[in-house]
Amino acid sequence: MLVKVLPELKKNDHKTLPAVGKFWDLSAENLVLMAFKQSEEDSKVWIWRCCESEGKEAVLEFKSDLGLEIVEPVDFLERPANLSKKLPEGGEFKREPWKIASFTIVPKTDT
Repeated sequence: MLVKVLPELKKNDHKTLPAVGKFWDLSAENLVLMAFKQSEEDSKVWIWRCCESEGKEAVLEFKSDLGLEIVEPVDFLERPANLSKKLPEGGEFKREPWKIASFTIVPKTDT
């Protein structure tokens, strides 16, 4: 897979759709997308897997123009990951060097 980073769009004062949108933005150049697939258990949930590729810590800040959000980290069998500490509210996740991380992703719901 080849990923091309495009320059940021200027402010759109005419209220039209931008020529380019972000399916998602990983916010860290050393994170590589490994898999994006539908969950085995629920067709409305997607599994997203990434890996740190340069041997240094990365901060994943997931952003999407499509209204997608990370729900929780999961293991390779798509079970909720057993974390020792609670996930941050802002959606930022620290990734250790060379580690693979998997998350469930769903469309945002307005509450």
